[in-house]
Amino acid sequence: MASSSSNQSAYAGLKNTLKFQWKVTGMMERFVFGKKVLFEILKLTADDVYCLQQNGVDKFLAVTFYTIIKLEEVRVLCKAKATSLAALGIDVESMCTHNQRALTVPTYSPFVSDEILVHYLSRYTTVMPGV
Repeated sequence: MASSSSNQSAYAGLKNTLKFQWKVTGMMERFVFGKKVLFEILKLTADDVYCLQQNGVDKFLAVTFYTIIKLEEVRVLCKAKATSLAALGIDVESMCTHNQRALTVPTYSPFVSDEILVHYLSRYTTVMPGV
């Protein structure tokens, strides 16, 4: 059960989060990344960033912002500073999905099987298994 819920959160995305992925083998430490990239190159302040999380296995840092407006500002800023980020070997992509919503449909009927419900709902949306 735990694996399906973690897959669901990964599918739905992380709200207001940008992923800074390293293309090359070496990866900056969190502190160095914050100082060099966020504060020097992108000119952000500590008040702009809600969370800075490192994923060493997949070689990326996830930066979460307080608002979606700040996320969009930083995304545009990253495009403008693309050459500086590319020189460091960093790709930037959004981890949140703005065009998707989670919809929970409580369905129980002793007369209709789960497979029939899934088949019907899959015509209109992506069906994810329940927890």
